[in-house]
Amino acid sequence: MKDAVTVYASVLRGELEGTESHRATQKMLEMVMDSIPQAIFWKDLNSVYLGCNRVFADLAGLEPGELIGQTDHDMPWANHGQHFQDWDRHVMDTGQSEYGILETIVRRDGTALSIETNKIPLLDFDGQIVGVLGTFEDVTNKLHVEEELRQSLEELDERVRLRTEELSRANDILRREVDERVRLQAEERQQRAYAEAMRETAAAIAGSLDLDEILEEVLVGAERLLSHDLGAVILFTDADGEVDLVHHRARFGYGPAEADLADALDMTVIEKLHTENSGPVLLAVGPGQASNGLWADARAMVVAPMAIGGQLVGVLSVESATAGLFDVGHVERLGTVAAQAAAAISNARLFQRTAEMAAIDERQRLARDLHDSVSQTLWTAALLAGALAEQNFDDDLVTEQVESIKVLTRGAVAEMRTLLLELRPLALEEAPLHELLDHLIAGLVGRKEVAVSVDLEPVDPLPTDVKLAVYRIAQEAFNNISRHAYASKVTGGLVRDSRRLTMAITDDGRGFQHQDARQTRLGISIMHERAADIGATLNITSTEGVGTTVQVVVPLPGERP
Repeated sequence: MKDAVTVYASVLRGELEGTESHRATQKMLEMVMDSIPQAIFWKDLNSVYLGCNRVFADLAGLEPGELIGQTDHDMPWANHGQHFQDWDRHVMDTGQSEYGILETIVRRDGTALSIETNKIPLLDFDGQIVGVLGTFEDVTNKLHVEEELRQSLEELDERVRLRTEELSRANDILRREVDERVRLQAEERQQRAYAEAMRETAAAIAGSLDLDEILEEVLVGAERLLSHDLGAVILFTDADGEVDLVHHRARFGYGPAEADLADALDMTVIEKLHTENSGPVLLAVGPGQASNGLWADARAMVVAPMAIGGQLVGVLSVESATAGLFDVGHVERLGTVAAQAAAAISNARLFQRTAEMAAIDERQRLARDLHDSVSQTLWTAALLAGALAEQNFDDDLVTEQVESIKVLTRGAVAEMRTLLLELRPLALEEAPLHELLDHLIAGLVGRKEVAVSVDLEPVDPLPTDVKLAVYRIAQEAFNNISRHAYASKVTGGLVRDSRRLTMAITDDGRGFQHQDARQTRLGISIMHERAADIGATLNITSTEGVGTTVQVVVPLPGERP
């Protein structure tokens, strides 16, 4: 008998014929199908099994020959039989192959397997569909591995997600820590800058006793510590809060170009600080609302009181055209500058008062020395000159010279009295006005050969400012007569009625053009200013070659504007 290899080779070469060839071909086909690891089966048009390989038979728990003639309803997987037959019918009806069908079968021992099935139409020699050929393989382990892999991937994704969230939280915490550290460092740098600016401001303010310099340094210091468009210092003269001085620094283009700050200032907030003696105030100013600001274009404002020993000496104010620019920190910093400014301003005022008192003391000392020495000597000389003038001298020249000495000494005594009054302001304020004018006339007569006829009535009591203003105007008038008029006669008078005080001084000197003189001569301008300060009317009329008249009319208290 030939061995199997020889027989199969003969089949492939076509050497066998008939029954022998058919049996050899069938045997070779069975051997090939049994060697394939996939399960193979084929069915007729009614889904009746026509054959299978060993792998399929083992899964069904039968011999390959026992499977012929049975259907899926006869198999261990009968519960899924209709499902399998439906797929068979689909492939046979459409003539289309189907691959990768995931299904489940149950083995004879009851275990379930996941399979991946491929089904193709089974054709006869004429190309007609006579059944279906199928293969499948057990993918249970594969699906299990895939499921495990899927679960592993899901677990990994979850771990990655959790780790990502953890890292994100850590990153957020780190970012917040970094931001906080940056913020703290920025605040520290800013605080150091503020401290340095405050130190420089304090040193600059404390380094001077000049009030103007102090006020300028206060505003410069305010600019160092907070940005603004306008800074101003307002000082008070007394407890009633009367404005004495307004010193300011404004950004270019902010506010009126030619505004008088004292006139533009609304005192509402200032008076509130003055009466309540509160701390710094932060104000918001609405569009078109100028009641809280120095200028109409202010939108934010901080006002800090400057107080020393509980006494308000003024306020420090800053403002901006930007709404909401200032905050609580700005208020605190401006309050610190205001406190330093208050002490420096108080020291400057104290120094100024000390200097004024020292000047007064020195004037009084000079007045005493002049009275005790030079004044007594001049008085003695005047007495001697008067006595000599009463003697009869044979020489007319001697008589004339003695008379000149008498006039000069009397004039010197009068000027000395005037000087002593000037050195003693209180004495100048207390002396009657007609006596003060009499001293001026005596001084004029002593300096110039001029006939003076001025009727001086007692007009006191008068307000001190009125008395001193009229006295200074008369003093300037007599000085002009002595220096410029070349007059030979002076007339005039000082009178008072129930409504007004009138003083007139007329000379017969060379005269001048009054309008030109007012523009070029400082003395005449000052005379007009003094008259305006007391609400008086000053009339100066002058004709060249004829003379000049100076007239002052002062409304009395109750009638003054």
